[in-house]
Amino acid sequence: MREVKVALQRLKAKNMKKADILVACKKEIESRIMHSQEAIDSARESANSEQKSTAGDKHDTARAIAQFEQEKLSKQLAEQLKLRDALFLLSDQAASDIVRIGSLVECSNGLFFVGIGLGKIEVGGDHVFCISIGSPLGIAILKKSEKEFFTVNGREFEILSIG
Repeated sequence: MREVKVALQRLKAKNMKKADILVACKKEIESRIMHSQEAIDSARESANSEQKSTAGDKHDTARAIAQFEQEKLSKQLAEQLKLRDALFLLSDQAASDIVRIGSLVECSNGLFFVGIGLGKIEVGGDHVFCISIGSPLGIAILKKSEKEFFTVNGREFEILSIG
């Protein structure tokens, strides 16, 4: 009976941790969206001021550079909006015995959230690596079970738990 209680507590802790990770991911994405929007606004203002202060070929070059910067920033913003949408879908994923999209995986080399590639984030004092399923690590970890080993770039990982 005690083993069942311990297992339930561990499962509850994993679910809480996953919920915390989802919140941290959302904050990170929202922050990136806000910064991208500010950069787009700044580039737009810069382009408008160039139109007022320059003439001739120099004007055309400055305007083209500003337009290119706005396009680049708009693409980044679109990617961040896609990440936000993907994160919303991940929040509904139930725990599983195998690693899949939305899994929180505790490995011998760290804690990984499989789904969106945000890189390393800090959650409650712990570092969590948010990886996409298209990354080398994401490809290697998918469909693995607890106690399985896998290797990425010469480093060996053991899956300790899946949430």
